[in-house]
Amino acid sequence: MSPKDNEDKNPTDTLPEPQQTARDVTKDAFPYITGDEGPRSSGNSLHGIVFLGELCHWANFQKEVRTVFNEIKWDKEPVLDRLKPNDLYHSEHFRCGAEISTSGRYIAHVLNPMSGIATKLGFQLRFGDWHAVKDHLKWMLPDSSDDESADDVTRDDETMGQDDNTGDAEGEDQDRKKPKRSIPDYAIIDESHEARALGEAKHPWRSFPGRWIQGAIQGDAQTETRLRRFVGQIARDMWAADLKYAFMTNYRETVFLRREKVQGKWTLFYSDAIRFDATSDMDNFTVSVRECMLYLFKITSQVPKKGGWSLGGMEKEPLEAWVRIPKRSKKKKTTDNTSASNKSTDNKHTGNKSTYADQMTVVRRPKPPAGSAAGPKKTSK
Repeated sequence: MSPKDNEDKNPTDTLPEPQQTARDVTKDAFPYITGDEGPRSSGNSLHGIVFLGELCHWANFQKEVRTVFNEIKWDKEPVLDRLKPNDLYHSEHFRCGAEISTSGRYIAHVLNPMSGIATKLGFQLRFGDWHAVKDHLKWMLPDSSDDESADDVTRDDETMGQDDNTGDAEGEDQDRKKPKRSIPDYAIIDESHEARALGEAKHPWRSFPGRWIQGAIQGDAQTETRLRRFVGQIARDMWAADLKYAFMTNYRETVFLRREKVQGKWTLFYSDAIRFDATSDMDNFTVSVRECMLYLFKITSQVPKKGGWSLGGMEKEPLEAWVRIPKRSKKKKTTDNTSASNKSTDNKHTGNKSTYADQMTVVRRPKPPAGSAAGPKKTSK
């Protein structure tokens, strides 16, 4: 090996150094959550919104990511100490059982450090939550849409300030033509507080984007249907925000999305699912999640925004041609609100719906003494 080759080779490609540079951190994986083996939120937290438009595999995504990575002028200044197995922050300790906590861990391991690296590299951008953006999305609910039908699609009320905007206890009687707020989980935000890309988080249980993507690529209709539900909510918000780029994560896997007009037709491109434990391999095009986030910072830093990361001003299809938003059946208000810890379930014997708390009350209610009334009257819910 020549002295020049030895100089260009990154030290972490041989033996790990005690400290990490920004380049090292970007290439690195991050730990998996703790909590898989215990109680956790049921369902997969996906809303019933289904993507209807043209769907296409973003085949060159990882090559594009690596091109950006190689163009960065990296320095050798350490930014943090390399963690060892006995270090407190080497592994996860907080038990996750809901989307709010898995999303928080994703912020800690991916979005926060990459925001710091973006600042170090001179990008005047950083990740933030949607409430840090100056504008709110507005989108019109269609006059009619198909009811939610898939068993694997459920609503998780434990999200980080999300609103699926398809009706709630206070808004069901409102005109469905009234614009309503839409709140993604994350955004790349510039110094004027404008969003340049969107992000959406779900918990990792019962959603398998990597499997669905492989099935869709192979032409399997059933797995493509699941993929269309996985990207439905974020596709709707990309449409409303007129933004070209977004990502969807369930912590275990992250999928990157690009909305673009191809031959006069709006198309949603999806990347391969990038796993949490993927590290950037310089000998091939294997990329880490953090490296992909660096790519997002780079491509959304373009000026002017029109023709780059923003699709504002371009003619677009009607929302109902892009996504299908399910109707919400009007529910009778009750004194007990169903929450994440008090979910609704079906009573197999009566066919009525009741909360877990209601069922426990019924089970524990003592039998009435002989000759008395048959006890409290049950009400349909």
